[in-house]
Amino acid sequence: MRSKWLVTSNFERMHELISAVNILSIHAKLKVAGVPDPTNQSRIREAKKRLLAFLVRFQALILDTERQNNRAVIGADPQLEGLVLRYLDQKKRLSEDAQPFALSLDRLRDLISEDTLENMPELISSMREFRSLFEQHAYVDVVELIGQM
Repeated sequence: MRSKWLVTSNFERMHELISAVNILSIHAKLKVAGVPDPTNQSRIREAKKRLLAFLVRFQALILDTERQNNRAVIGADPQLEGLVLRYLDQKKRLSEDAQPFALSLDRLRDLISEDTLENMPELISSMREFRSLFEQHAYVDVVELIGQM
C-alpha cells in the first residue's frame, strides 16, 4: 500500500487540477456562447498558471518515461508517474483522432495561454479529456484511502 500521505497529496493535486480545468472549460464555453464570464479574471489567470505549470512538469516526465521505455523514472513522484503511465497507455490505445492524445502538450499549452474564440472548441475538447484523465487517477486514490463502496 502506498503511503497515505502520498495518496492524499496526489488526491489534493488532482482536485486542484480538476478545478482549474473546470474554470477554463466554463470560461471557454461562455466565450463561445457569447456570454460574459462572471468569473473573476484572477481566478482564470490562476487556473491557467496552475495548468501550465503542471503541463511543463508532466511533459518532462512523459519524455523521461518514454526514454526509459515506459519504465519507472528514478526520482520521479510516484503518484505523478502513475498518471503519466495512464496517459501513455491511453494514448497508445486510442485512435490518433482522440483528444488530448493526438494534441501535443505544446499545443495544449498554447491553447491555454491564448484566449482566442477560434481556439475555444479545441480547448473545450482537450479540457474534457484531461478532466476525465484526472478524475480516473483521483478515483484510484479515493479507493485506496477509503476503500471501494
